[in-house]
Parts: sequence; C-alpha cells; structure tokens
Amino acid sequence: MEFEIWLYRGLLTVLIILIFFLLRRWINRIDGKFDELIKAVKELALDGVKHAEQIKFINDRLKNGETRLNDHSSRLRCLETKSRKCSDG
Repeated sequence: MEFEIWLYRGLLTVLIILIFFLLRRWINRIDGKFDELIKAVKELALDGVKHAEQIKFINDRLKNGETRLNDHSSRLRCLETKSRKCSDG
C-alpha cells in the first residue's frame, strides 16, 4: 500500500512537471506570435507615415499646379481684354 502511494505521488509529480513544460512551451509560442504581430503593426505604422508624407507631397504639387493654372488663366484674361480694347478702339 505504501509503495502505491509513492508510485501515485511520483506519477502525479511527473504529470505536473510535464503539464508545466507543455504550458510553458505553448505560452512561449503565443508570445512569439505576439512579437510577430507587434513587428507587423510597427511596419504598417511606418508605411502609413510614408504614405502620409507622399500624399502631402502630391497635395502640395496639386496646389502648386492649381496656382500656376490660375496665374495662366488670369494672364490670358488680361491679354484677351487688352486685345479687345485694341481691336475695338
């Protein structure tokens, strides 16, 4: 009877150690996946910043183009009005 108790205690100890190591391994795998996710999110954030800078640059170029078109438009209007005054007079 005493031998059976020691045998059960030994088996229980081995099972507890085995479960502990399996849980530890599983948790380490989950931790690794979290590290990969964090790295991916950081890369996406950097890509977002790069894209925001590119969008700002494109918007600035568009504004510059609009300004240039407005300048050309006003010059053409000025020339048209001067040409009408000359042809009318």
